[in-house]
Amino acid sequence: MSYFKQFSLIISMLVFMTSIDAIAQATVLIEVDWNNFSEENVITFRNPATAPLGTICDPTCGAVTFADNTFDNIASPASFNVPYGTGYSLFITDAFGDGWENYGGGPSYVRVYVDGVEILQNFPGNFGANTTITFDVVQPIAELSINNISVNENAGTADLTVSHSGGNASGAFTVAYTTANNSANAPGDYTTTSSTIGFSGTSPETQTLTIPIPIINDNFAEATESFFVNLGTIVGDPSITITDGQGEITINDDDNASIAINDVTVNESDGTATFTVTLSGANVAGGFSVPYTLTNGSATNPADYTTVGATTSPINFAGNINETQQITIPIIDDTDIEGNHNFFVNLGTVSNPLVAISDNQGEATIEDNDAAINIDDISVNENAGTATFTVTHVGPNTTGPFSVNFTTANNTATAGNDYTANSGTLNFSGTSGDTETIIVTILDDIIVEGNEIYFINFSGVSDASVDITDQGVGTIVDIEIDNTRPYEERITINVRGNFDMIGNTNLICTANCPGTPTSNNPTVVMGYASVDGTTINSSSSNFTLPAGATVAWAGLYWGGSYNSTFGGITNPDPSLNLQQVQFREPGAGTYTTVNAGVTNIETGSFAGWNTFMSFANVTSIVQTAGSGTYTVADIPLITGSAFTGPFGGWTMVIIYEDPSDITRSVSIWDGFDFFGFGANDTFTVTGLLTPSLGAFDTDAGYFAFDGEANLAGDFVSINGTVLSNVLNPANNTLNSTISKFGVDLGGRNPNLGFNWGMDIDIFDATGLVPNNATTLNVDLGSANEGIWGGVFALSTEVAFPAVASKDFSPATIGYGEESTVTITIENPATGVDLTNLSLIDNLPSGMAISTSPDGTSSCGGTITSVPGSDNFSISGVSLLAGNSCTFTFDVTGTAVGTFDNTVSSGDISNDQNIPLAGTTTGTLNVIVKTVITNRRITYRVNPN
Repeated sequence: MSYFKQFSLIISMLVFMTSIDAIAQATVLIEVDWNNFSEENVITFRNPATAPLGTICDPTCGAVTFADNTFDNIASPASFNVPYGTGYSLFITDAFGDGWENYGGGPSYVRVYVDGVEILQNFPGNFGANTTITFDVVQPIAELSINNISVNENAGTADLTVSHSGGNASGAFTVAYTTANNSANAPGDYTTTSSTIGFSGTSPETQTLTIPIPIINDNFAEATESFFVNLGTIVGDPSITITDGQGEITINDDDNASIAINDVTVNESDGTATFTVTLSGANVAGGFSVPYTLTNGSATNPADYTTVGATTSPINFAGNINETQQITIPIIDDTDIEGNHNFFVNLGTVSNPLVAISDNQGEATIEDNDAAINIDDISVNENAGTATFTVTHVGPNTTGPFSVNFTTANNTATAGNDYTANSGTLNFSGTSGDTETIIVTILDDIIVEGNEIYFINFSGVSDASVDITDQGVGTIVDIEIDNTRPYEERITINVRGNFDMIGNTNLICTANCPGTPTSNNPTVVMGYASVDGTTINSSSSNFTLPAGATVAWAGLYWGGSYNSTFGGITNPDPSLNLQQVQFREPGAGTYTTVNAGVTNIETGSFAGWNTFMSFANVTSIVQTAGSGTYTVADIPLITGSAFTGPFGGWTMVIIYEDPSDITRSVSIWDGFDFFGFGANDTFTVTGLLTPSLGAFDTDAGYFAFDGEANLAGDFVSINGTVLSNVLNPANNTLNSTISKFGVDLGGRNPNLGFNWGMDIDIFDATGLVPNNATTLNVDLGSANEGIWGGVFALSTEVAFPAVASKDFSPATIGYGEESTVTITIENPATGVDLTNLSLIDNLPSGMAISTSPDGTSSCGGTITSVPGSDNFSISGVSLLAGNSCTFTFDVTGTAVGTFDNTVSSGDISNDQNIPLAGTTTGTLNVIVKTVITNRRITYRVNPN
C-alpha cells in the first residue's frame, strides 16, 4: 500500500481524418498529472468495444516500488485520431490498489480534449485498484461569427474578421453581408457596402478575410458614432450556425471643435472693449451657444466698466469653422487716477458638449487716460535719519511742464517729535514717468510708542488737468534695542510733590568675601541674590508714599553685565531676556512680566565684557499698589570673577503728587554709556524752570553701575559742583551705596551697606542751580575706575500761579439779571515767566454768558465769550513772575438757586506747562424777585 501518492493525467487523442472520410475523424488529447507514486498507475484508452487504443504511464509503468515518483505529460499530451462515436472509455489501474491519493504536490487529475475542446476533467481521488471513466467523442458544430472594431474617422477603411470555428463544414461555403446604419449614417459617415465572403469549410479557417469599408472624413465635430455589418445567407452548408451575425464598427471623430476668447487692451476713453470668441478645429452641426460673465480685477463694475449696454449673454454660433463672435463691454471714462486696471470675461458651459474651450477667460486692460502724480508709501526705522519718497507722473503726457506743492502732515507721528516738517515745490517735465523726490528727516526719540505714521499731501498744481489726490504715507518703525545712548529727557512733570528712588543689587558675593567689602573685583566671586527661592535671581526694596500722596509716574530700570568671554565667568541662563524682567508689587502673590520699552547695550569699552540697561514704564502698577515691598527678579546677569567683577540690579524712580508738599518741576533723564579712567561724560539738562528770584529747594538723584568704595576719583557734578554727602564723599560719589540725603535707605533684601557695584543715591542739590535757569550741565567722571550710567533725576522748587480771587458782583441777582465775574491770577515772584497762557472758565448750569459779555483783560490776549454759551476763555496772555492779570465778563442767571463756579489746575495752560497751584471758587445766588404795584380799577355801571 502506498501512503502519499498523487498523479495527474492528461490524455490527448487526435483522430486523423482518413483520406476517404475526412470529416468523420476526431483528434483526442489526453493530459495527465500525477503528484505522488506515479509508478503504480496506468491509464488505458479504449474504443467503444473496449479494445485498447493506447496507454499512458511513467517509465516504470505499473511497478510497485514505493519510490513516490511524479509524472505528467502536460507538455506533450497523448494524442489519438478516432472516429466520432459514443462509449469511449479510460481504464485506470492502480498496481498497489490504494487509488490516486492527493498528497504533497496538489490534486492529481486527468483531462480529455476533443478537437481542442475540453470535454472531461476528473480528479480520481480514491478510485481503488481499477476504475473506468466513459465518455463520447462527438463531432463539433460548425460556427460562423463576425467581430467588432473601432476606427478613427480618417482611417479610410474598416477591416472586420469573419471566423469559421467549431466543426468542419460539409464543404466550401459562402456567406453574404451588408452594412446598416446605427448612429453613423450612410453616405455621410460611411459608404454602403454589401457582398459575400468565401470559406474552404475546414475549421478553424486559417485565413481571415477583411471587409473594406470606405470612411468619409466630414470635418464636423460629432459624437462617437457606429454602424453595423450584418451577416446574411450561407450558401454551401446551411447547417453552419451563425453565433454572432452582426459586427459593429465604431467611428471615432477626429474633428475637435473648440472656442477661445482673446485679451484686449483699450484706452479709458475708447468707450468699449470688444472681445473676439473664435471657433476652430471643426464645424459644429446645428450650431451652439456659450454664456459669459464679468468679474472685477483692479477695474470694478460699474466704476470702470458696466454691464449696461453690453452684448447679451449667451452668444450664438452657427457652427462654421473659423467663425467669430464678439462680446462688447462699455468702458467708463472716469477722472480717477488709477493707472492701468483690468477686468475679465469668463466663458461658461457650451450648449454642445462636442465643443471644448481652449481659453475660457479674456482679460481687458484699461489704460488710464488721466494725468496724475503718484507718491509711494515708505517705511523706515526710527534711527534711519531720513525717509525718501518718490513722486511719479503717471498717465498720459501733459501739454507741457507743471509744478505742484507738497507738505508733510501729522497723523500718529508728529512734527518736531517724530519727524521734521517739510514743504516745497516739485517740478515735472510733463513727460509721463518723470519722477521727483521728497526727503523727510526722521527724529530718533527714546519714547516707546510703536510704529507711527505721517502724510505727504499735495496742493497748488499748475496744470489743473493733473490729479494730485494721491497721498504719501510714511511709517516710522519704532526700535527697541540700540547701542549706547546719550542722556535724553524721559519725562518732566510740574507737580506739588517730588521724586523718590528705590532699588537693589541682584548680585552678591558668594566666595572669597571680605568682612568689610569695598569692591566686587577679584578675588571676590559674584553670584545671584535670591530672596524668594523661586526665581534665578531676585532682590527687593521698600517704598513709602507720603500720606495723602498719589503716584504720577513710575519708571523701572534694570541692567548690569550680561555676557562675557572671560574665563571664570558663567553667562546667564539663555531663557533670560535683556528686554524682560519679573516684577512683583506689594500685596501681589505672583510676579508680573514687564517688557522693556527701551534697551541699550555697551560692548566696546572692554572686549568680551558686555553690559546693558533697560527701561519700562510701570506707572499703572505702582499707582495701584502704592507703598510696600517691590521685588525685581530674573535679570540676565553674569556670575563669577574675571579681570573685574560682575554687577547688576535695578532702580525704580517714582514721581508723586502730595497736596501738603511744595510745588516743583521734576525731570527724569536717562541714557547709557561707559565713563571712567579719565574719559568723562557730560550732558545738558534742558527745559528747566527755576524761580525768578530767591532761594529754592533742589534735589538730584543718580543711578549707575560698578562704583567701588575703595577707588576714589569718581564724581557726579551739577554746573561744576560735585554732589556729595556723608555716605558719598566728593572724591568718591559712586561707591556702591543706596541712600537718600546721606542716609542708607534700608528696607531692602538683601540689605547691604556695600551694594556690589550698584549706586542709587538722592542728594540735596539746593544752591547748585541758579534763578531763571533753563538748563544745567551734568558731568560724570572717574579717574581710577570704569562706570556705566545711568539715570539722572532732578526736582527744582518753583512757585505756581494761583487764582487769587474769583468774585461775582453783585453776588445775588434776580432770575434773568446780570452779574460781573472778576478773576485775578497771580504769578509769584518765586515763579517763572509764563508765556502763551490760556484760561477757560466753565460755568455751571444756572448761569450763561450774558447777551452783552463785556469781556476785559488787564494783560491783553484773545477773549472768547459767546452770548448764551457756558464758558469764558482767554488765550495768548504773557504773565511774568511777580505779576497778576485780571479778567472780567458778564453772566446772566438762567435758573434759580446757588451756583458755585470753580477754576482748577486743569483750566490753565502755558508754554511752560505750569499748572495752577490750587482751586478757587466763586458763588452766585439767583433768586426770584417779587414786584407789587397799585392800580386803580374803574367800573362803569349801566342803570338799565
